[in-house]
This record gives sequence, C-alpha cells and structure tokens, in this order.
Amino acid sequence: MIVHTEPKDFFMFTVHFIFNREHPDAEDEGVKAYLEEKQLYPKRTSKTEHQGWPADVWSFGGCYLGRHLGAIGEMQRKTVERELVTAQVERLVRQEPQQEMLSLTAGMSEPDLQGLVAGLVEEFHQDSSFGLDDKGQLVLTLEDSVVESRAKELVGRRAGCR
Repeated sequence: MIVHTEPKDFFMFTVHFIFNREHPDAEDEGVKAYLEEKQLYPKRTSKTEHQGWPADVWSFGGCYLGRHLGAIGEMQRKTVERELVTAQVERLVRQEPQQEMLSLTAGMSEPDLQGLVAGLVEEFHQDSSFGLDDKGQLVLTLEDSVVESRAKELVGRRAGCR
C-alpha cells in the first residue's frame, strides 16, 4: 500500500491509500482490518492504474483519520522491517551459505528450514537491527556474521537433539 497525501483547503489534506490489486503488499490486509475494526470508511473509492499496475484507491479526509495515521504508519514500518530481516536471513541461510552452513542445513527438511528462518526473523526483528541512511530511509544494520553465528548455533542445537 502506498500512502499519498494531497493538500486541500487551509490546514486540511486528503489521504489516499493506493492498493495494488495484482500484487498486494504484506500490510494491506492488516491495514484494511484496522480500518474496519475502527469503523473508518473511505470518503471515496476508485479503480485506476498507478505506476503501471491496477490499483484500488481509498481516499480519506486527513482529519477523519487523525491519530490513526500514526498506527497505520507503524504497521507499514513493522512490515518493511520484517521484510528486510527476512530477506537477509533467507539469503544467508538458503542462498549464500558458507560451506559450514551448507553442510549443517543439507539434511534439514523444508519445514525445518522454514522454522529456522522464522525463528531467526523473530529474534532479530528488534529496533536495534535498524537505522536510517543519509536520505532518511529505513535500513537494516544487522551484520551478516551475527545472523550466521546464531543460525549455526540453532542448527547445531537441533542436530544435537536428534
């Protein structure tokens, strides 16, 4: 979901939530559920094309959403954080394993690998794993070596339990 704000009259603005119909973002359902739970309904809805993809646009008055914008922004941030951590863990465990990691995970079933990835994502999805770059964009500051070390420890522990 993309959030776009548009100035209106004096101290007023419109908020547009732009949902990709073909490839929904991870936070879309959570945002829609939040709006439904809080009984917040768009002033207007429309279907359009945005950046080359089909989109549903929900338009709200900024004052109407008020303090809910912060909660929705936090939902988006947490989703992006989770995606960043997941991408790094997946890359380190599945795509770029060192020989030692490769030999440790070679005998693991797909459900066990998924469990390992999910556990590492949960463990490393914390505020200290993120920062901002020079443009103010959210970046992952988690070092590969920390993730690799913990993954090896967890895999070794699982192997010892068998």
